[in-house]
Amino acid sequence: MVAAITLVGCAQPTPESSKPPVAEPARWSCDGASGPASWAEVDPGFAACGAGTAQSSIDLPATMPAPSSVIQLSAEDAEADVFDTGHAVEFEADGEGETLTFAGDEYSLQQMHAHVPSEHTVNGQPAAAELHLVHADAAGNPLVLGILVAEG
Repeated sequence: MVAAITLVGCAQPTPESSKPPVAEPARWSCDGASGPASWAEVDPGFAACGAGTAQSSIDLPATMPAPSSVIQLSAEDAEADVFDTGHAVEFEADGEGETLTFAGDEYSLQQMHAHVPSEHTVNGQPAAAELHLVHADAAGNPLVLGILVAEG
């Protein structure tokens, strides 16, 4: 079983790097004192996490309504750097090779990473893992495609 959701709000495009990335200490987490309730205070760039109503983490219902827009993916070979963010192993793409079209707007792949177990839940239950494909449009606006992964 694979389910895909789009997440807009808290994801930030990955900044460009001129030297090999090094793991940084984690500034946020999914629970405790640095969990979702404090994300807006962790970094000025996370302000949407305090004002929004539909960002991570989301508990999805077991039955979802039909999508209002179709997600189209187009993929080719792409170059990427791999590094440890302190939360996950992240693949930072070169912005070419994979595009996502949603509601008529085109986004290019910026990076991808996984959460184990999933960041989002369905009826309160996490999936074994969740893959996030982080995209951005030409203006830098992010769109994240989340794919829930089941074992087996």
